[in-house]
Amino acid sequence: MSWQIVEPQLKGLVHFLQPPKASDNKYTRGVLGVIAGSDDFPGAAILNIESALHTGLGLIRYLGDSKLATKIIKSRPEVVFAEGSVDGFLVGSGIINSARNSESISKIVAALNTNLPVIVDAGALDLAIPGRKLQLLTPHSGELAKLLTNLGVNCTSTDVLSNPLKYVEFASEKLNTAVLLKGNTTYVADCLSRTVFVVKNIEPRLATAGSGDVLAGVIAGLMVQQKNITQSEFVSIAILGILLHAAAAKELAVEGPFAALELVSVIAKLIAKLVNVQGK
Repeated sequence: MSWQIVEPQLKGLVHFLQPPKASDNKYTRGVLGVIAGSDDFPGAAILNIESALHTGLGLIRYLGDSKLATKIIKSRPEVVFAEGSVDGFLVGSGIINSARNSESISKIVAALNTNLPVIVDAGALDLAIPGRKLQLLTPHSGELAKLLTNLGVNCTSTDVLSNPLKYVEFASEKLNTAVLLKGNTTYVADCLSRTVFVVKNIEPRLATAGSGDVLAGVIAGLMVQQKNITQSEFVSIAILGILLHAAAAKELAVEGPFAALELVSVIAKLIAKLVNVQGK
């Protein structure tokens, strides 16, 4: 059975954006566990957190490197550092394999061994569990090439860039999980439905440090607001995150170059606008 190619539209996904109800509290709005950041890349965790908070979720638990707590609390005093119940995880952003220790690996593995949805980024990609449900890998071309090489498929970042559709399909099928390949054209391959969702011609100014960390945070923040999420819904929310991220970049680009953190407030405004339109 061949794969089908779909170019999704934002209007078909806005129903996932729900305003809080009067009966909601911070727990019913969704709780995200974040295992991200390192001494060399503390900003990745902060960008994950900033972007997730601006999607409207209720609470973030930072469960990563405790040495980053002081930096995170200065940026976002809303973040909780105590362990507790969560509705999903974002793991791996800003963590490089050479800097991982047994504690960080065990925390990521523990998250992956739950039945909760998990966004798997950067330094956690090689820990992904083949066949695991509700798991989304978010590599760029170099990370996907490395991941496939580890699986016995010799390829380079150049190979992936020359034929991204082939390699994202192959990775999804090989790992039996959903894979999001970031780039100017972004691909989400879902082996369950044998569909690749393609978002083309994304604003080139998104090729800037931290952009991928913002994207991961947006998807994770949207993800935990959905209760009892299905695999199909999980993939749809990933696509919604891509489209919001791309729309924010397009809006910012009108004014010239921008940094990744600037995307966050624009994404929040887009969500507010879409929720208001949906409610009319």
